[in-house]
Amino acid sequence: MITTSPKFLADVLTIVLVLLSTAFHEFAHALTATWLGDPTPGRNGRLTLNPIPHLQPVLTAVVLPVVMYLTNHGFMILATTPINPSKFKHPLRDRAIVSVAGPIANVICAAVMIGILWIPGAVERGSVSFIGIVWAILLNFVIAAFNMLPIPPLDGYWIFRTVLPLGLRMQTDELARSQASFLVVIVVGSFVMQYVDQPIIEFVIRLLPY
Repeated sequence: MITTSPKFLADVLTIVLVLLSTAFHEFAHALTATWLGDPTPGRNGRLTLNPIPHLQPVLTAVVLPVVMYLTNHGFMILATTPINPSKFKHPLRDRAIVSVAGPIANVICAAVMIGILWIPGAVERGSVSFIGIVWAILLNFVIAAFNMLPIPPLDGYWIFRTVLPLGLRMQTDELARSQASFLVVIVVGSFVMQYVDQPIIEFVIRLLPY
C-alpha cells in the first residue's frame, strides 16, 4: 500500500500553486506586451490562462524547481515569454513596463492566497492545505523579489537598463542573450537572495491570520 506523508502532500500543493503562479507571471508579460502593440505573444499562443504554454523552457520552468524543492526546499524557476520590443511605440520604456508586470502578477497571486487564508473556515490552520498555501505565498514573494534583481536577463534588468548609457546597455544586452547569463543569475542571485529571504519570511508571517 502506498502512503504519502502530510509533508509530501503539502510540498506537492506548494509546487502546483507556484507553477500556476509562474504561468500567470508569464501571462502578465504576454498580455502587457500585446497591450503595448507587440503581437508576438499571441502568435506564439501565450495569450491564454492555460499554464502549459507558459512553462517554457520545461527544464528551468518545471523540472529544475520541482527537483530543487522536493530535495531541499530550495527554489529557482526561470521561464520566458517571447516578445519583440521593436514592435513597441517606446521600446525602452515599454520593455520595462512589460517586465514589471510579471513580479506584480506574483504579488497578486500571493495576495489572493492570503485572502483565502483569512476567510473564516476556508482553510484549517496547520492543515496540509494551510502549510502548502503558506509556502506558496512565501515563494511568490521570493520570486517577485528575485525577478526584480537588476541581473540580465531577469525582469529587474529590463527595468534598470532604462537608465544605462547606450554603450553599457549594448554590452549588458549581449550578456542577457548569452547562455552565460543563466550561470550569472544562479551565482549572483543566490548570493543576494540569502540576505532577502529572512525579511520576506518575517513580512509573510505578519500577513497571516492568527
